[in-house]
Amino acid sequence: MAPGEQASVKGSLLLGLLKYAGEKLGEEGREKLLESLDDEDRAILYKTADSSEPAIISLAEWYPHKIFKDLMDTLIREVGKGDVNLSKEIGYWAGERDLDPNKGLYSFYTTDAYKGDITMVYKTSASAIWGQMYNKGKFEPEVIEKGMKIILKLRDFPEVTEAGCLLVGAWIERTSQIFSGAEIKVDTKYRPATDIDCEFHIELKSA
Repeated sequence: MAPGEQASVKGSLLLGLLKYAGEKLGEEGREKLLESLDDEDRAILYKTADSSEPAIISLAEWYPHKIFKDLMDTLIREVGKGDVNLSKEIGYWAGERDLDPNKGLYSFYTTDAYKGDITMVYKTSASAIWGQMYNKGKFEPEVIEKGMKIILKLRDFPEVTEAGCLLVGAWIERTSQIFSGAEIKVDTKYRPATDIDCEFHIELKSA
């Protein structure tokens, strides 16, 4: 499925949300959650919209951002009881999976070369990492204090939601903690109706 002009995400993001739902709700609970999605979403997750036979979701294929958003919203409603901050928990969970030294998508960031300087990784790699997962939007890094503070500004992705911003911010926080071996805090700002969609203030906390 080509990304085209519509906002799209890689299948790895969908598979992550599906795995999280299964861990939280069990297989039966996850199926009930997926049943609440609309036909357009179900036609992607199953052979057909009215089928119970799962479709194969490819890690590397592009899928509409809509289904990612809808699945996030459903998890927030059913698992988080309507609290959008569940997105932070999902972001932390995903960060730990992605930097798993044995099988994580970004396990190479756990090498000693990335210890300490949180600004280096996001100054050089933020845009590339984003582009591997989303077909729209771009990161603009601004180093405030070398090795200590950086601001990432996400632009040109008006489809992103508050839940999406919080998930990404939590992912950045947890992965930064893992690859730097330091205490990192990320302040996430959702800024709809401005020229900046999300803003992430990343800081190495002093001991």
